[in-house]
Amino acid sequence: MKKIAVIGLGTFGKNLALDLAESGAEVLAVDLSEERINEIKHPNITAVKFDSTDINEIERFGLKDMDAVVITIGENFEAMLLTCMLLKELGVKRIIARANEPIHKKILKSIGIKEEDIISPEEDVAKRLSKILLSDGFIEFFEIEKDYEIAWIKTPPNFIGKTIRELDLRKNYNVLLITLIKNKKVVGVLDPDLKIEKDDELLIFGKDKDIKKIISQSYV
Repeated sequence: MKKIAVIGLGTFGKNLALDLAESGAEVLAVDLSEERINEIKHPNITAVKFDSTDINEIERFGLKDMDAVVITIGENFEAMLLTCMLLKELGVKRIIARANEPIHKKILKSIGIKEEDIISPEEDVAKRLSKILLSDGFIEFFEIEKDYEIAWIKTPPNFIGKTIRELDLRKNYNVLLITLIKNKKVVGVLDPDLKIEKDDELLIFGKDKDIKKIISQSYV
């Protein structure tokens, strides 16, 4: 069972702690607010009130031994930054930190927090929602790294009735078809002669610009 600490129990931190606990992790949930501590209840969660900028408290509650510490303090960047620095000093295995502004990301990277461990929930949600709202084709997408993503899309009208072989997505669109979803079920190993039907959904991998091109050419 993984041990994960979540520091900051606002809406995002609270939901993250509960999701981790539901998934089987042992969670230490930390906040300065007695009210927030009392609100979060789950058999896998130990909720404690303490100041994460106090190194003595960090050591007392064993954060050094956690598999990861996620700092989701959203309203006090100074406290979040100091917490990160103390955890780095103690040699915590993995530190994941929240950044609400671009400058926050730069500062966190400058103290050694990896780029992939810097999260921006509001920015991510805004990016996802704008993409879905601006295109009829997107169902969901998952950014892998800058410029690359896995997109879950509706079948473009110009794909209907064609086989995977005929479409040749890698050659014609520079994307990789990972799998199909037919009748709400994921197709296993794809047969090149399998026909794409109207209600199918496609899971594809590629550059953002190439996936957008498929969508823009299909939904006009």
